[in-house]
Amino acid sequence: MVATMVSNKVLLERFGLMAEEDFAAILGVSVRTLQNRRRDELPDFVKAGRRRLFVEESVRDFLDAHRIRGRG
Repeated sequence: MVATMVSNKVLLERFGLMAEEDFAAILGVSVRTLQNRRRDELPDFVKAGRRRLFVEESVRDFLDAHRIRGRG
């Protein structure tokens, strides 16, 4: 029997989740800065052990809600 090894990144993509480190990189802040923010200041996330995995759809909504439109 051959065991299939699936990377964490593939599993996150399959379930529509994003690692906290990736979300921090998108915002240009440290993971510690994200950890210091209140829950109501963040998109939806799932706790997996000690990790927070952000729901990609909520991340998109969060970014859209914080979009600053240019003039013209």
